[in-house]
Formats: sequence, structure tokens, C-alpha cells
Amino acid sequence: MSRYYWLKRHVLLFFILICCAILSAKANGQSWPQTRAERTDYKETSHYSDVIDFLQSLQSKGAPIDVQYIGTSPEGQRIPMVIAGQPVPASPAQARRLRRPIVCVQANIHAGEVEGKEAVLMMLRDLARGQHGKLLDKIVLIVLPIYNIDGNEKLGPQSRTRSNQFGPEMVGIRANGQGLDLNRDYVRLAAPETRAALQHVFTAWDPDVFMDLHATNGTLHGYQLTYSPPLNPDTESGILNYTRDELLPAVRRDIRRDYGFEIFDYGNVPRRTTDNRKFAWYTNAPQARYGTNYMGMRNRISILSEAMSHCSFKVRTKATYRFVQLILEKVAQDSTRVIELTRKADLNMTSHGLYADTAPALGIRFEFASRGREKVLLDKSQMPQLRNTQSKRRKPGPPKNVIEVEMEIYDRLKATVTRPYPAAYILPPDLSSVAQLLVTHGVLVEKTMKPLKTTVQSLHVTGVELRKGWSLPYPLREVTGTYTTKGTTLPVGSYVVRTGQPLGVLIFNLLEPEGLDGVGAWNLLGDRLKVGKPYPITKSFKQIRVPSEKVLESTAGSRLPMNADESGAVATIIKQSFIDE
Repeated sequence: MSRYYWLKRHVLLFFILICCAILSAKANGQSWPQTRAERTDYKETSHYSDVIDFLQSLQSKGAPIDVQYIGTSPEGQRIPMVIAGQPVPASPAQARRLRRPIVCVQANIHAGEVEGKEAVLMMLRDLARGQHGKLLDKIVLIVLPIYNIDGNEKLGPQSRTRSNQFGPEMVGIRANGQGLDLNRDYVRLAAPETRAALQHVFTAWDPDVFMDLHATNGTLHGYQLTYSPPLNPDTESGILNYTRDELLPAVRRDIRRDYGFEIFDYGNVPRRTTDNRKFAWYTNAPQARYGTNYMGMRNRISILSEAMSHCSFKVRTKATYRFVQLILEKVAQDSTRVIELTRKADLNMTSHGLYADTAPALGIRFEFASRGREKVLLDKSQMPQLRNTQSKRRKPGPPKNVIEVEMEIYDRLKATVTRPYPAAYILPPDLSSVAQLLVTHGVLVEKTMKPLKTTVQSLHVTGVELRKGWSLPYPLREVTGTYTTKGTTLPVGSYVVRTGQPLGVLIFNLLEPEGLDGVGAWNLLGDRLKVGKPYPITKSFKQIRVPSEKVLESTAGSRLPMNADESGAVATIIKQSFIDE
């Protein structure tokens, strides 16, 4: 046989081997699971069974994940939590020994906002395939892919559930199985989902970074996604400044450069020109009831993601995916600094409580603050001269007349009224239910074993005003009064809550008498809160020294405090609070 024959044969064999390799790679790629959204070309979103099947398929492929179930929804479905890493840590203690940032990504808290659920499943798959390099060697990732299971399963026409959203045709509802908005429950902890996440994620794993994935159907703008850091200005400054001024602007730059998405600070322009606010870009409210604000008060980097509902389901999912990806990559890149920031924040808050006489005052009333004027991508229909003249409801779909509009950017809030930071709050013995709530939040609470003569600051209540906020189950109380300092004797069984602990800002938010989102605001004090009477929780500005014992979690099935309105009390709405979308 000629040398030409052998050369042809070897070339043909080489060509066959290349084709086989290509076909094998394609087959291997196709063997990884796809979400229901991907399988249907984004015409449908995943059901609960789809999510569980997807995670089990990843496990069958040897993905570096562990799937745990952290609780049960009101309608009896188990809530999945996914832990991913190289290696997968067997426990929170092992994760901390790895000295890697722990990042928690939560999706589907509002079950009609479906893109986050699909994006995090795709992200887990692509990380397992090595598509994002060795990212899992640098972080520990915790994913809650379908937080509001019951709401997700109540599928209905998108035109009814989220009329401004551009697909898919069938989506779930906002509320959970109890009819509660879970993103208003981070103070009261009324839902089993909230308590499960608090116990098994926020307290046990104590993530350095938290992301909450949503969609917004508010102002019609030209961004595929908007974002927000924690918004309460009492958040520890190192955490707030890094998140707002470094991390998020860097991701905004990178997502435009690498993927062509336009993203911006979360916000809206006023719905009506008759609003008290001028035509400008305003962020949301500062209260701890919202998850990302709550995690900021726990001294953790916290990020809200809001895909634009008017974009297609596919675009929203891809924008959310890339946003999560770039956050993870930036956190991995800044891993040492991220860990140092959260640890330093814990130490700073502990120090403030131990040395209350030099601690900074914290805010109880807030107003929007501007970072200056910038150009915003806005649909022309949102201009003041056009907004009030629209007579027809706009059909879902991306904006078609985007223009640049220069306006003030109110992306943050500032305190207008502050109160000194106390060394401790003191609860009377009959507020055991409030003490239990604090323990559930992860706060150290002590119970006195002997009486103590001491000096406290007490608020004499002069007013209790009712305020209604969007998606709240009932009006909240706004307490006003005058302070007096007096000597008193604390009886045995009083509860002492020292602020010299990492959760000091959260303690201030929950127990400060005039706070907008604490136990008094949520009416968890029952008939102890009355005009003309002392507020039942007092404050001490010196360290309390008395024999005491730590209050532990109850194992006897004690329930958290019930709002008086749940038992049939009727409240009259007097004022509207911050409005969010």
C-alpha cells in the first residue's frame, strides 16, 4: 500500500475522533439538567417538583452540593437549602475554618417574581460544570431557590397576578400560604419560612453576604435590573460604604462592559405630580421588616436585586444570572476583605454597647438624601407632563421610548431624629414573649436572679399614631413621648438585653420605644402600650451588674408574641408610611 493511502487513512481516523469528541461533549452538556424555563423557551416557570428534580439531578451528576431541608411551609412542603463549595463544608463551623466568605442567595420570596428561581438553579448547574472556573474554591454558597413554595404553587394567569410583567403566562402569587408578605416579616417572624431561614441560615451559617432576588413592576425605566444595598443609615458604616460605594458600582460597570446589560440603583419616580416628593429618583424604605435591610442590621453585606418586570422573562433571568455571577466573583476576589469587614462590624457594634457613653447616636426618623444629579434612562411616558394624561393601561413589554433624563438621585436615607445608644434595655418579667422573640432573632437575653436598684430612662407615652404601609397585614404604631430618668428596683425575673453584642443595631431597632419597626410599632406589647402610661421597656446608660441567667430557646412550643390586631382589634388608618413597589 502507498504512503498516500496510509496518510488518507490517518487523516480520516483523526477526523472521526474529533467528531466523536465533539458529539460526546455535546451529549455530556445535554445530560446536565435544564430548568423548566429553559426547556420551554421561557414560556413556563419551574414548579416545586421541578426544583427538587433539578437539584436531585445535579446530585446524581456529582455536583459539589448538599441539599438540606430547613423547615416546612404552611401548606406542608419542605423548604430546600443548597450548600455548594469545593469541598462542600459539612457544617457552619467547618465552613468558617475554610476562611472563605459565606454567600447566601435567596430567590422566590415573592413567588410571582420568578426569574431569580430560574437563575439560581442555572447558576448551581454551571458552577458544578466548572463554567465559572474555580469560584467554588473561593466561597461557600448557600442557595434558597424556592423560598415561598406555597405562593409558587398557586399558579395563575400573569395578567391577573402581575399585570405589568412580561411573561411567563402562568406565575405564582406574592403571599405565602398564610397570606403573608414574607418580605415584611423579618421583625415579627410570624411565618415558618422566616423562622426556618433565621435558625438554619442567618444564625447557623451567619453568611457574610446576602442577596435577595426580586422583580419590580414600578416605574418604566431603561434598566434590565436595579439593585440596592441596606437602606437603614444605622447599618454599620464599613458594611454600608463597601456595599453601596464599591461593590455595587463595580458590578454595574462590569455587567455593562462584559454582557451589555444596563443596571442602576433601585428606585422609582413619583406616580403623580401631586405627590409631596418632587420629580426625582427615590429608593425604598429603611425598615428592618425588609430582608436586605434586616441583614444589614446584622452587620452583613446585603444586596437587593430587582429585575425589570417589563423586560421579557428570558432577559430578566439572564440579567439576574449575570448580576449574581458578578457579585459572587467580586466577593471571591475581595474574600479576605469581606471577611474582615463583617468581623470588624461585629466588634464595632459590641464596643459601642460596652462603652455607650462614647457610642454614636442612632436614627429613629429618616428622610431621603441625594447623592447628586445624574442622567437616568427613563421611558418618555414617565415624564410628569405625560404621566397623568395616560388613560389606557400599558400592555406588558419593554419600554420603547427610552430617553436620558437628568434628575436628583435619592439612593440613600439620613437620620432626622436620633437617640443615644444605651448600654442595655430592660423588659419587665411579664414580657416573656418579647424576650423569646429576641432570642429567636439570635439576641443574647438575660433574666435577673436577684432584685437590683438602678437608674433607668423611661418614656412617658404621649401619642400612638397608626400608620399603614404597603403589603402590611395591619397598621403599625408610631410612638411618641417624653423621657425621664428615675431610680427604680428591677424585680427578679426582669429581662436585660445588653447592646454590647454583635446584633446591637438590630436590638436598637427592635426595642427603642420610638422606633418605626420595633416591638412597639408591631403592637407586640399588647395592653402594656397606652397613651399616658410609661413605655414598658426602659433603658440603662450604664452597665447592669446583677446575677442573671441566659434565656434559651423554649422547647415547650411557646409561640412568638401575637399582634393585638390578630385577635380582632380594629385599627383606623391615619397616615401612609413609606410606599414601595
